[in-house]
Amino acid sequence: MNEREEVAEIAMQIIANAGEARGKVHEALEACIKKDFEKAKKLMEEANEYIINANRITHHLLSKEAKGERVLITLLLTHALDILMIAIVERDLANKIMRLIMSQS
Repeated sequence: MNEREEVAEIAMQIIANAGEARGKVHEALEACIKKDFEKAKKLMEEANEYIINANRITHHLLSKEAKGERVLITLLLTHALDILMIAIVERDLANKIMRLIMSQS
């Protein structure tokens, strides 16, 4: 596998994990709106695991660069990191919204 293919594979892993996290966050918000707080908490825990997985993959790239190794930056990798950032922001915002909903119940 050449460097471009390796970066594409890494980017797809980040996108897949971040996408799963976003889906779980959205499901959790829906569950919270329906007052199914246990389900909402479980879904948020699952979302966190996907974000942790994506961050581990990202950390691998950062470690390579910190060691002085060249890391090929592609549009796909940039997109993957954007998707991960969106997932993290959505998770954080959803946590606040869910706390608000739970405090009103």
